Amino acid sequence: MEKKIALLRHVSGHTYDIVYDLVFTTERMLALIVWHPGDAPNRFGMTEMLIGGQFAKLKERAAKAGLIGERRTLHEEKRLDEVLGLHRLNFEIPYRSIAAVEVKRGLFRSFLEFRIIGASQTERTIRFTLARAQHGEAQAIAAEVTAGTSGKQR
Repeated sequence: MEKKIALLRHVSGHTYDIVYDLVFTTERMLALIVWHPGDAPNRFGMTEMLIGGQFAKLKERAAKAGLIGERRTLHEEKRLDEVLGLHRLNFEIPYRSIAAVEVKRGLFRSFLEFRIIGASQTERTIRFTLARAQHGEAQAIAAEVTAGTSGKQR
């Protein structure tokens, strides 16, 4: 039976402003979107034009925090297979398709990379940007995922 084993919150994927929570289970990794820039398009009203963009940024931050909280609550309440269907950008990586997992450290950020082998034996890399403080936690998770996949047939 599939169980959740780890969670990495607030990582960037695709671009720096798309935010995911990564859920690691005994069978797969799920990338669940918690924020996308398209979730709150910039709308400038008369107040923002007169006062400036600071008011709009405050409203956007509040909306962002609220939406992230709502999505995380939904992710906890639903079954894993249901969670994948909640947003078009949610996806999964079954461990059997992972060739390698690597955590790299940069100057200000760390990166979590998955080398994936597709059905046609094509290889691609999926990369997430982590906060520097998440480096150690990501290394521990990568070691666990790598240990779990090394004994399985691909």
